[in-house]
Amino acid sequence: MESSYTTYFADCRRSSFQEVPASCAGEILWTRDLRANGDLPRGMFLFGGNVVLEYPERFSLYSSGGDHLWDREKFTLSPIGITGSSICFRDEHHRLSSVNPSGDPVLKNVYLPGAIDEDFRILLLWTGRSDFLYVIQFDGGPEELAKSAQVHRTTYRDRLAKWSWTTEATQILPPLYIPEMERVVLFADMIYFIDAISGEEIARRQFPLEERSLASAGPDGTVYLSGRDKSGPAISAFGPQGDELWRWHGDAGTESLSDYQPPLIGGDGTVYIIAGPKISAIKAGEERWAFEVEGATFSAGTVFGDGSVAAAAGERLVGLDKEGRNTYDIGFEGSIVLPPVGAGDGSLFLLTDRALLRIR
Repeated sequence: MESSYTTYFADCRRSSFQEVPASCAGEILWTRDLRANGDLPRGMFLFGGNVVLEYPERFSLYSSGGDHLWDREKFTLSPIGITGSSICFRDEHHRLSSVNPSGDPVLKNVYLPGAIDEDFRILLLWTGRSDFLYVIQFDGGPEELAKSAQVHRTTYRDRLAKWSWTTEATQILPPLYIPEMERVVLFADMIYFIDAISGEEIARRQFPLEERSLASAGPDGTVYLSGRDKSGPAISAFGPQGDELWRWHGDAGTESLSDYQPPLIGGDGTVYIIAGPKISAIKAGEERWAFEVEGATFSAGTVFGDGSVAAAAGERLVGLDKEGRNTYDIGFEGSIVLPPVGAGDGSLFLLTDRALLRIR
């Protein structure tokens, strides 16, 4: 599994949902050229009213007005967690550290049981007020030991984990943590469901689809897995105990589902599927509407609290209302590389392969 998968709003459910309003008339409030920075960010999210760009080896904070405030280094390809007014991250010493909105240290040298060196890759990090949870993939190291998928939960004060769970397997999709259900979901040789309070395995099941792309989860514990079965492109929805609830198949015109964007999950449980030039809205396994863009292919998107969707299609940002009607189609210089992020006041932060923008 790639360890450099895109992170969405530092959301461990990977649902690409924001409970904020969003509207766009195409007005650019400001632009910050990022081409001198080299590599592209792999994630973008809000923090204290500002916007964070997460790179493979660092993260940068920009003000809501577009000013670059500071940069901080982190361990290569390790994810970020947010707790209260702090950003938590794995540092170069394989400890957990955190900084406040000013970039000043809050936590330093917090032990990460199980993450002793670079051979133990952290794929998911969730940080709470008193404890934190993380998922590791151990690939055997130079000694070629057994590969293992691990989950640990510990407090910020202790050197030993509150609990640890492990199995000899290699994860093939990014893991999920559903804080509302206290559930961890791992995708390895099987799909594993782990109680995040006790660390006990609740259930395991075979993959319902022959080919798997990506997965996301809703706050009710429903997991949405995209991929293909014998009938073609499909979405399998299954509950927090692993029981399949429904399966949706694209029509004859549906291309392969996105291997970049997991299913988007709206606040009312509607699932939005990106497949080539098409976005389909699915509710309880039934298609509510579908929209197809001309002359482009969708890559990433965000669903907002009012059910509207903003989706990237190359150099264009396409807006849809909750009924699937096209509300805007705006072109920019450079391809949009991440899902747009709502600023909370209706405006959007947008990242292209050239610049960070704020638009309304």
